[in-house]
Amino acid sequence: MKSTLKSEAEPRWGGLAARALRRLGGAGLVAALLVPTTASGAGSDAPAAASIRLIVIDHAGRRAIAVVGLGREVVARVGAADLTLQGWRRLLSVRVGDGPARAAAPMLGAYVASGDALVFTPRFALKPGLRYQATFDPSQFPGATGGSTDRVTADIRLPGGEPPALETRIEAVYPSSDELPENLLRFYIQFSAPMRQGESYRFVHLVAIGAGEVELPFLELAEELWDPGGRRLTLLFDPGRIKRGLVPHAEVGVALRAGTRYALVVDRQWRDAKGAPLVEDFRKEFLALTPDRSSPSPIQWQVGAPEAGTREPLVLRFPEPLDRALLHRLVWVEDDSGEPVRGVVETRDHETRWLFVPERPWQDGTHSVRVDPALEDVAGNSVGRPFEVLNDGTQAVGSAAGAPVGLQFTARRP
Repeated sequence: MKSTLKSEAEPRWGGLAARALRRLGGAGLVAALLVPTTASGAGSDAPAAASIRLIVIDHAGRRAIAVVGLGREVVARVGAADLTLQGWRRLLSVRVGDGPARAAAPMLGAYVASGDALVFTPRFALKPGLRYQATFDPSQFPGATGGSTDRVTADIRLPGGEPPALETRIEAVYPSSDELPENLLRFYIQFSAPMRQGESYRFVHLVAIGAGEVELPFLELAEELWDPGGRRLTLLFDPGRIKRGLVPHAEVGVALRAGTRYALVVDRQWRDAKGAPLVEDFRKEFLALTPDRSSPSPIQWQVGAPEAGTREPLVLRFPEPLDRALLHRLVWVEDDSGEPVRGVVETRDHETRWLFVPERPWQDGTHSVRVDPALEDVAGNSVGRPFEVLNDGTQAVGSAAGAPVGLQFTARRP
């Protein structure tokens, strides 16, 4: 059972939305939109005449995708079943793209069962000019018996809109060094604009140069690790393959091997939040070094004190690269009264230098650099604890976790 949903299917729902707005002033708008016009399917164990509709859910004209005509009893049973996200996606999946529906990753969004309808609201607004594919599978109803089990599908295209411009690119990948330890824990991929989420593992590859793609090097999480703006992805290597003594390490081995050159490759087919592919493919080559299993030691850091009365940067120099994202959060400066000094942090030289520029000129006197013990190097070893703990419970190398470490410096006038 297949239907093509276009803009001419919207006016009835748009009129209902307008009436709901006049009647409710916007309050309860979603519920009003989902009140069925008929009792079709009510009292049946399975949908009798289900169809997929595009509905308007707010004043701004934002759209959601609804399966209607199911009957209140059927929808109530779905609501009571407390489906998992995967259960919802088996029942109603929405994907974007012009290829086969099952080749694309499901869109991110929220599901709700209300009235006689199931509704999917995308996290990101539907875009004109793109094709969306919705599939409703009645056989996935909780405890479904009898009735039709034919899938209902709809091709959804919003009218208008030029193809999105190709503007988004990868600005940087961290760690930025071209020499990284064999037990590297994570990459940060920084984009110039928000990206489409939920499908990163399709477009990111690790290649051993001269030997081919590395199989399953990354920990593939159901909820990807993005910053709030959707521009930075944290890509974790599988810890089970890194830590000695664990089954994946023994059976599969490490993803990186010292002495081998690798390339982190990102395909340009990955689309940004506007639906446009990346401007170009991305490739970062690096050499794997021997593993690093020692905790960073702040007492080994060099502190370059600024002059009082200036806004010269305070500079910390490390003997090894540290985690760039954590350097921005877990290292700060306090004045002689213990109050934080406001300013801007920057990292340089492959994350081996930390610079802090204060908002106001430095005051004469003693200041402290405070270091949270959770600060890590690129292999996940923190100041308070190494990443790897041996089978007998002892640490490979490192000190106990505790209060922030303090490094004092004095700002003096020349």
